[in-house]
Amino acid sequence: MTVLNVAQVVTRKPHCCWGCGRRFPAGSSLQRVTDVEHGQFSRLYWCDVCREILAKYHHGDGFEMGDLKDEDPDWEAIRERLEGETP
Repeated sequence: MTVLNVAQVVTRKPHCCWGCGRRFPAGSSLQRVTDVEHGQFSRLYWCDVCREILAKYHHGDGFEMGDLKDEDPDWEAIRERLEGETP
């Protein structure tokens, strides 16, 4: 995989975070990663919670959408610290 661009953006449309699978409304601040692998372009969006988990751990084997929330025991505690009590 080759990363072409990483940018913090304010979305114009709703998007799902790849790490946790939560849907964020238009106007949300998310990290957008554009990459290419095997000739296929993709654009993924990451929330602050999942970005912190990615920075904390090495996920070299890859993962599917929602895996960070489902499999990381620290995800909810980090979400509460960054976003408050309300899910």
